[in-house]
Amino acid sequence: MDMKEIEWSFYDNLDNAKADFNYLKKEWEKLKSTRDFKYADYTEEKLNEIEFMLYHSEFNDNMRMMKSLDMVNEIRKVHFTGKLKLSFILSFSNSSDKIIQFSKYCSELSDKEYWKNLSLAYTMQDYNEVPYEIVLALFNADKADKECLMDKEELDFFNDLPDTFTIYRAMTVKEKKSNRFRFSWTLNREVAEDFLERNSMLYDDEMTIHDIQVNKKDVVAYLNSRNEEEIIYLQSNNNQTA
Repeated sequence: MDMKEIEWSFYDNLDNAKADFNYLKKEWEKLKSTRDFKYADYTEEKLNEIEFMLYHSEFNDNMRMMKSLDMVNEIRKVHFTGKLKLSFILSFSNSSDKIIQFSKYCSELSDKEYWKNLSLAYTMQDYNEVPYEIVLALFNADKADKECLMDKEELDFFNDLPDTFTIYRAMTVKEKKSNRFRFSWTLNREVAEDFLERNSMLYDDEMTIHDIQVNKKDVVAYLNSRNEEEIIYLQSNNNQTA
């Protein structure tokens, strides 16, 4: 069977799926030998995912075929054609990997692109999956155009905020007593209360809501793509902690 001549919309059986995947790997090896790919390691990761899906997954055959076909089509139509961009990787990579994917490639970005893509990765990342120190270092990067963390609507809202305002955070009692706080806050106390309720069920630590007055000039960004009215606020270096 010449797999190259087939335009797959679905696989008839698992053997066809495996045969197409094996041909895909051969295509990849040929392409790598003729030109450079900016995100080649990401393509390799996707190929490994497909291989695991087809040969080791506990899903039934239909689910294996469906999931693998989606990834095969992505590789052929996006990766192999040179259309793969960091924004695509951040949008379609696993939700637990987005900050890690950003960290791997952010050195290639202009300052504006850095902040735009960091915002994308951060807001789509699974909660609490990445060590706090990594995210803190990314937000603390010494780069220009930090306002690009915000889209136009967020930036307009931020610019209309008063010079000082109150922000809220659900935190452990231990964090509050330390007076050394993490960076994710909200303008909306009800949002903080929702986090308090959720975290109280997830963790054994005693939780509370803390509010502080901040100067707008000390705030990094206002983010609202998750409807959390989030404020990114970094304390001065002598107070900042994980």
